[in-house]
Amino acid sequence: MTLIAAVRIARFCFGLSLLWTLFYLSVRSFLLDELRQKLFAIRDDLFDFAMDGAISFDDQSYRELRDDINSLIRFAGKLSFMRLLLASLVVRNDHPGTVAVRHWTERVMGLDPLVRKKLLQTRHATLHEVIFYIVRRSLILYVLVSLLKVIGLFVDTVRNFIQRLPKFAEPLEAQAHDELNFAA
Repeated sequence: MTLIAAVRIARFCFGLSLLWTLFYLSVRSFLLDELRQKLFAIRDDLFDFAMDGAISFDDQSYRELRDDINSLIRFAGKLSFMRLLLASLVVRNDHPGTVAVRHWTERVMGLDPLVRKKLLQTRHATLHEVIFYIVRRSLILYVLVSLLKVIGLFVDTVRNFIQRLPKFAEPLEAQAHDELNFAA
């Protein structure tokens, strides 16, 4: 290996480590702050819903959902793909957390349709933000999801093209039919 090649490899490794450090020191803290801000907004929206009198502040479903959002705000820095993966492998259906969510869902299903819709939308929005944060927090996972999106777009484009192919052929078929009738 020549000296020039060794210098190029060293510069490449230095640049890569600089980008990695920049991502982990600045981008991750920004993503954490952004997640917390979004969770605060979701919780405020839920509070406004209760303030309008649609649901009581003492309602157990409301309190549990608010407490879940507060826990996510507090421990958002602990969220990661590996912890989510390990939790999904370790936690069983009889785990107290899983049972609590199941009971919460059953209680919510017994509420007024407007209240039920709002509480389920709030939980969905919260989980959406958490999953989006977990994906964006991991550089490798973010690149993988981005590649899957590109592949999905490509597959969707090819499928749409194949579905529209008969429509492109109709004018050609009609023209060939007219020329056949004219020649006969």
